[in-house]
Amino acid sequence: MTEPTNKENARNAEILKLIENGMTYRDIAAVLGISRSRVCMIVKRELGKELSPSEAKAFLVNIKQSDNLDLEIPPKKLLDAIGIGGMVANSINDYFRNKGYTSITLRQLMDLLIPNTALTKNTIPALKLNRVGLKTYIALLMRFSSADFGDAFKTEWSKRKKRLADADWIMPHIKGQWWFF
Repeated sequence: MTEPTNKENARNAEILKLIENGMTYRDIAAVLGISRSRVCMIVKRELGKELSPSEAKAFLVNIKQSDNLDLEIPPKKLLDAIGIGGMVANSINDYFRNKGYTSITLRQLMDLLIPNTALTKNTIPALKLNRVGLKTYIALLMRFSSADFGDAFKTEWSKRKKRLADADWIMPHIKGQWWFF
């Protein structure tokens, strides 16, 4: 497979931007004069790219510096940057895609993991995802607790973790975990 040309890279970036703006694959294909299936292949390839370590670091620095819980971020890029991949990342991406989101905020991701509702196993959206059982859920909590997304995130995440710690069902699984407290 050959590397895309600058013209193809520009077109691929334009396709992703049009999707973020709510256009369908069919509409994008009509605008760009390519087939709908070609648009689909480009999207899958572009969204499937992983960040290099230096790209991930720069991406996380930008999020931290923004210190904004409502900054819109492509979910795949955010998950890659903090080292969440594979089937779990696909389940999280599918969750947001099914809700119609092409970008998400840190607040929305926190709502997936520790929502501002009564915290039972049945009210936490992450525990309803395919491939996310209790052990994987705890691993996700650890990843987010270890990430440095800025002071606003630390403050809000600490509040949510405290609420979760008050839920009797989780304590046996997190007791003594350095990252939780």
